[in-house]
Amino acid sequence: MNERNLSKKWLYGFIVIAIAALGVLGWAFVKQDVTVMVATGLVVGVQVMNIIQWVQNHSRKK
Repeated sequence: MNERNLSKKWLYGFIVIAIAALGVLGWAFVKQDVTVMVATGLVVGVQVMNIIQWVQNHSRKK
């Protein structure tokens, strides 16, 4: 699927996943669970990159 064809539902999904991962990251930080912190930190990072790419691809004029 072409990145320009992704609907706003994809953006909302990326945002929801990033927020959920931030919640898990906070919980792991409190519990001092390093493995979960690293894994969810990676998920947050990838979702932020997805959000940035989506915004860049949809802000260009077609």
